[in-house]
Amino acid sequence: MGKGGPDPRKVAAEDFAKRKINEKAFDTRQTTKPFLDASKEQMRRGQGREQFATSQTQGLIQRLADTSRGQGPSLAEAQLRSASDRSLAQQLGAAAAGRGGNASATARQLARQQQAAGQDLASQAA
Repeated sequence: MGKGGPDPRKVAAEDFAKRKINEKAFDTRQTTKPFLDASKEQMRRGQGREQFATSQTQGLIQRLADTSRGQGPSLAEAQLRSASDRSLAQQLGAAAAGRGGNASATARQLARQQQAAGQDLASQAA
């Protein structure tokens, strides 16, 4: 290196310092943190939904297996109960609509209708 010229290392260092980019402007850690946190939260929620769906599926499989073995709730029983409830509601509605009539006669008629409906439903269940 000659004495007459500037030190090339010093020139390079000064040139680098002049061209150095403002690093803070490109530091994305602070600006992306909320997005990363939200993404992590969505992943946690998704895993929770997946676990819920898996447990629901397992429960359905178990209920279907029980039904196939004759251990679960019967569709026929549910239909019978629904028909019985409908019949009772119709009879009570008819009794309530019978204004001004003999109350004891209406009660006897309602009891006979309930008995007939019960016998009919029992024969359907058999």
